[in-house]
Amino acid sequence: GGVHGQGSRFMPLTALHSDDHAPHLLPIAGMLSECTLDDLLAPVTPSPPELGRWKYYMLSQESTPHGFVVVENNELLAASRNPVALVALSAELGIPMTEGVNAEVVVVVERDDPACTDPEVFDDRTFYVFADAAGALSVGWRAARPDGEAERIVGRVLYTWLPYVAPTKPKASGFAECSDDFAF
Repeated sequence: GGVHGQGSRFMPLTALHSDDHAPHLLPIAGMLSECTLDDLLAPVTPSPPELGRWKYYMLSQESTPHGFVVVENNELLAASRNPVALVALSAELGIPMTEGVNAEVVVVVERDDPACTDPEVFDDRTFYVFADAAGALSVGWRAARPDGEAERIVGRVLYTWLPYVAPTKPKASGFAECSDDFAF
């Protein structure tokens, strides 16, 4: 037996660089179609890892009853203060997927976005999470900031993760004679 570098044997290694973002663990608030404002606000978001480091987490059912998802971390997510994940179907968000598949997507939401409380920060080109008076949630953009009574902003969409959906048709080779539709 031996250790790395001993006996001309080397363990496979990988390392984070000082400016690398390690993956980020996000609590899942729930499925968009069933999620309420209370569900969105309930999960406690673990603090993200520092640049060039990873972090260990002790998970419990109490911290988020809907579980967690690990997403790629980036500067946008690392700068957020209170992110959470919402699971949605691509069709309910208007996202077309390969061959019409209605796939689950992960919507990463910043719950402490300034637009939630400051009308001056609202951007009509940004996607937000809105709650109606009954607490039902929706995701989208609005031409004008909601008045706060019938509907209010409760988070900003940082980005949405899409799964890979394999096409059922094989890729074209670029040669017509290899196509099933080619007639000589």
